[in-house]
Amino acid sequence: MLARHLFNSGVPVLVVVELRLLFASLLLGAWLLVFRRRELAVPPGHRLRLLVLAVFGVATVQASYYTTVAMVGVGLAILLQYLAPALVVLYDRATGRAPLTRQKLVALGLATAGTALLVLADPGGMIRAKPLGVALGLVSALCYAFYIVFGKEAVARLPQLTVNFYSFFVAALVWMVAAPPWRLATAGYSASQWGWFAAIAVFSVLVPFGLFYRGLARLEAWRAGLTAMLEPVIAALSAWAFLGEGLAPAQWLGAGLLLGGIAWMQWEERSVG
Repeated sequence: MLARHLFNSGVPVLVVVELRLLFASLLLGAWLLVFRRRELAVPPGHRLRLLVLAVFGVATVQASYYTTVAMVGVGLAILLQYLAPALVVLYDRATGRAPLTRQKLVALGLATAGTALLVLADPGGMIRAKPLGVALGLVSALCYAFYIVFGKEAVARLPQLTVNFYSFFVAALVWMVAAPPWRLATAGYSASQWGWFAAIAVFSVLVPFGLFYRGLARLEAWRAGLTAMLEPVIAALSAWAFLGEGLAPAQWLGAGLLLGGIAWMQWEERSVG
C-alpha cells in the first residue's frame, strides 16, 4: 500500500524497488557494523549462493511483484504471488525432498480455494486486469517459490541478518542499472517522497523480510510460505479499507478459507507433534 502511494504520485516502479532495497540494506548494514560486525563476513564458499539468491530471488521477486501491483492492483498482485507455496510443495514432491501428504493437500486446498474466491469474486476486476500484469504476477510466484527454497538453504548455512543484508544490497545494485544514483539525485523528489522511501524500506522490507527469514530458519519451506499467506488477507482488507477496492461477499469467504488453511496447518502440526 505504501508503494501504491508512490506509484500514484508518479514514481517509476523500478525506482521504488531500488530505493526500498538500498535504504533497507544501508540501515541494516549500519546496524551490523556497530553491533554484529562479524556477521558482515561471508565465507568464500557461500558468496555465490548469496549472489544467486539476491539476483534471481530478491531482485526478480521485487521487480515482478511491484510491476504487477502497478498494472493490476495490490490484491490481485499479492494473490498471484502467493501461489508460490503450492509450487514449493510440488517442487518438494518432484525432487523427492518431501511427500505430498493429506495435511499439505488440505491446507493448500483451502488456501487455494480462498485465493480463487478473492481473485475471481469480482469478474470486472479480472476483465480490467492487463494480461501482461497477470503474466508478471505468475512470474513473481515462480520467483517467490525459488526465493523460499533457496532462502531456506541460505539461512541454514549463514546467519539470518547476513543473508538479509547481502541479498538486499546486491538486489539494489542490480536495479541501479535501470535507475542510476545520479539520475535519482536529479529526479526532484520531494522531502515527503524521500520519507515514503524510508518508510517503505523499514515496514515493507526490514520488518517483514526479517520475520519471514526467521520463519524460514525454523519451519519447512512450504510451511513458512503458507503462513506468509496471511499477507493476502491483510492486503485485500487494506485495499478495501484505504484504497477503495471493494470486497464482494465471496471474497470475504475467500479470506476465511485462507485463514482456515493456515489454521489447519498449525493444528495438524501440533496434533502430529
